[in-house]
Amino acid sequence: MSKVAERLYRIDTLRFFLALCVVCFHLARSEFFAQVAMPHALRTLLLGLFNGQAAVVAFFLISGLCIHFPFRKKDKPLALGAFYTRRLVRISTPLLVALGLSLLIGCYAALSSVMWSLYCEIVYYALYPLFLWVSRRTSWTPLLAVFGGLSAFLIYSGAPRGYMHEFGPFLNWLVWLPLWLLGCRLAENTRFPKLSTLPLWLVRAAMVILASLCLLATWKSSVGLPRTVFLLAFPAYFWIAAEVGSFVSTPLAQRLESLGAWSYSLYLVHPMLLWAGDRVFKAQGQALPLGVVPVALGAALGIAYGFYLLVEKPSVRLARVLGERVK
Repeated sequence: MSKVAERLYRIDTLRFFLALCVVCFHLARSEFFAQVAMPHALRTLLLGLFNGQAAVVAFFLISGLCIHFPFRKKDKPLALGAFYTRRLVRISTPLLVALGLSLLIGCYAALSSVMWSLYCEIVYYALYPLFLWVSRRTSWTPLLAVFGGLSAFLIYSGAPRGYMHEFGPFLNWLVWLPLWLLGCRLAENTRFPKLSTLPLWLVRAAMVILASLCLLATWKSSVGLPRTVFLLAFPAYFWIAAEVGSFVSTPLAQRLESLGAWSYSLYLVHPMLLWAGDRVFKAQGQALPLGVVPVALGAALGIAYGFYLLVEKPSVRLARVLGERVK
């Protein structure tokens, strides 16, 4: 077991690859991808390999972990004005720009595939000071029990859903809140498991297999969403803990960490890019070569990075400056 450092390493790397997983998940289900000529076995493999729903589960865990980590010690005060300013400016500025672009080009419906999770995040930020107050007087366990029970009631009281956001804007946040609270609980770990290279890769492989099996269960069984992806909550909890505890600083690891800086831009922008790709290639009405997939993916990464430089990076700086002034 490794002691907890003052910074969570490898989290940014995880954010980037989780965002990339969501991109590949949506890409594999796009009209553009359906036009690409490829063997049936390869198409089936790509459809089952990337579980974007499982990636969102991990995103909620990581979000709770990162929000609570600076305040995990009970003597660390929370400056409400600075906290709200930093978090809301940080998440809302790129979101509002993306919303404006989607309305301008007419792809608001496409962007809604990711917006619901960001609205959940905003609710969690708003409620975090209350959660922190309760947890410091009791623990995270009562919060997990109460909201876990409410979430389970909503999940099992109705029919399985086709999408993660089908509970609507007033209930989505409540359904997925236990995952975020579980991330807060993870932040209070005094030690994280430290694994050597081979065991860590085995854990990663196990997570990919579990995510694919959950996706298969979503397709082929009557269990349905969100019951299937909730099965990944505790495996993802221990996987993220192992990633944090097993981090070793190398030049490659540091470069991978830098990718996480623009994972939010990638997550936010890619639905609009897929929407545009569907319309461009659908108009051609012919089969596309397999080589167009990596080209399209590379273009999406490049445009998302440009959005980060023009929008997200300045919003991060603005959030810090305004947070300091409010503080």
